[in-house]
Amino acid sequence: MAEAFLLSELMDETSSYLQRGRQFRGEHVDTLGTRWVVALANAEDEQVSRLIADLEAEFRLREMKPPVEAAQPEMVQALRRVRLRNAEEPLFEERVNAFEWRLRNPNG
Repeated sequence: MAEAFLLSELMDETSSYLQRGRQFRGEHVDTLGTRWVVALANAEDEQVSRLIADLEAEFRLREMKPPVEAAQPEMVQALRRVRLRNAEEPLFEERVNAFEWRLRNPNG
C-alpha cells in the first residue's frame, strides 16, 4: 500500500514537472546526473527538494535512473538531515522510510 502511494506521488511530480514546462528537456544526461548529485548534497529546503523532484522526473521521462551509485555519500547525508529535521514529527519513521525508498527507487 505504501509503495502504491509513493508511485502515485512520483506520477504527480512528473505531471507537475511537465505542466511547468519540462525545464531540463535539453540537458545532456551527464549534466542532469551532476545536477541531481549536487542538489541531493544540498537538500535543505523546499526549493532544492523541488529541483530534485524535477530532475528525477526528467530521468523518468527519459526512462533512465539518476546516478544513484555515484551519490551514495550524498544519499547518506540527505537521510541524516531528514532524520534530524523530522525526529519530533508523529509519522517520523514513515516519512524517513518514504524518503529512503524514493532515493533508492527514483523511478518507482
